[in-house]
Amino acid sequence: GTHRISQQVTIKKELRFLHLSDIHLGCPHYRSFERQRDFFLAFESAVERFALPTHEGGEPQVDFVLICGDMFDSRNIQPITLAQASSVLSSLREEGILVFAVEGNHDTAQQRHNVGEPSWYDYLAGEGFLIHLQDRVEEGEIILEPWNEDDLSGAYYEFENGVRVIGSQWYGTRVDTMLEKYADALAQLPPVPFSFMMLHGGLTDYVGSSSGGAEYERFLPLRPYVDYLALGHIHKKYDRQKWMYNPGSLEVTKINDYFETHGAYRGKISLNKEEASCEVEHLSDYRRRPVVWLSINCDFYHTPEELEGAIRKIVVDDGLKKLEQCKREFPSDLEFIPPICYLELNGSIGFPFSEINIGELSPWICEKIGAIIFRHHNRTIPRNIGGEADFLSKDGRIDR
Repeated sequence: GTHRISQQVTIKKELRFLHLSDIHLGCPHYRSFERQRDFFLAFESAVERFALPTHEGGEPQVDFVLICGDMFDSRNIQPITLAQASSVLSSLREEGILVFAVEGNHDTAQQRHNVGEPSWYDYLAGEGFLIHLQDRVEEGEIILEPWNEDDLSGAYYEFENGVRVIGSQWYGTRVDTMLEKYADALAQLPPVPFSFMMLHGGLTDYVGSSSGGAEYERFLPLRPYVDYLALGHIHKKYDRQKWMYNPGSLEVTKINDYFETHGAYRGKISLNKEEASCEVEHLSDYRRRPVVWLSINCDFYHTPEELEGAIRKIVVDDGLKKLEQCKREFPSDLEFIPPICYLELNGSIGFPFSEINIGELSPWICEKIGAIIFRHHNRTIPRNIGGEADFLSKDGRIDR
């Protein structure tokens, strides 16, 4: 019962695309069902706003979508997570928008000990939702084969106008050594006017080589064969030299990512005779859970009661201002959604942290800010020397 992916678009002089990554469907952030649903709603919102037609019967905004890994937060997904992916992907399929996907470290089939064991991406490819691109390695060499509609496998797909999309498997720590071999494999493909390569991995400026990073120089051998290197893995937006692009995750899986830029790239390739040009814009106006971030320096307070009073004052003075800022930054045509409130406690305290009544403050803060979740992070150090171990053991182990 394999669905065939609809035949290629007629030969076009222009192709538009959306580049997404790190969607993390099913992420159990803060063990909250509402937070888990946020990852789906961000995906749905980005696709509706940036890819699907803007009105019924209109033209789609893009011809294809790239998903550069970690569509799922885990390789062991719940039925609801599969339903969420299918729901968004089917809206794209209905509009004839092709979806190309590569696996990331979160959702790759466990090291593929059983060769040929299908992953969720393979299942979705079988349902006609996406084209799962993946190279093969034989005797240490990378093999790039064209997408085969019959056995639903291959490393690259070509549109009739010659635009090529190549997809890499997740190489993790081996990405450094594989990049050179990748250049050798790409050199053997016939030249085309414009080439995409999808890779879940990034620059060591943002990720250690121990988890899928490589120096910029290591990517350069790909440059003669790749016009747009579509990256994923790092949850913040960055780009390099008008050919490497990483859109950032759609939602935040770690609270520290909140300060980074997130979203999607949308681009247009124009083909003129032998020349091809590409214009790219980064988009971030979609539904994403806002965060009201507060911090307090505890140095000035001598009793738990004094500190609690100061926290309440910060929530009223600073918190409500930041809430207004969140509302201003939220997409104006969407209904504002309740934020997460996050409190960081810095400096030193002269009493055990456990004497601060967080249990009582938490519902009060949520009500004041209109937050769905309150979390705190205790970064304080004990003021009096000697009882250090006692205090450190009471550290607020909330967001580690």
